[in-house]
Amino acid sequence: MRGRTVVDENAPGDAVMVRDQEYIYCPWHQWGFELATGTTAVKPEWSIRTYPVRVVGNDVLVMA
Repeated sequence: MRGRTVVDENAPGDAVMVRDQEYIYCPWHQWGFELATGTTAVKPEWSIRTYPVRVVGNDVLVMA
C-alpha cells in the first residue's frame, strides 16, 4: 500500500493533489510540493511540514 501523509495549515492556499497523490500544487503561485518529504524544486529552501498517517478502520491517525 502507498504511504499517506497530511500537511499542516501552512500549505499553499489553493493547493490541489496531482500525479497520483504524490504532490500538491498551487496553480496561482505555481508551487508544487512532494508529499513524502514536503520539499519543492522551485526553491529548495522552501518546505512544508508533512505528517505520516495510518488508517485503522474508520479512524485516521496522524503521527505527529
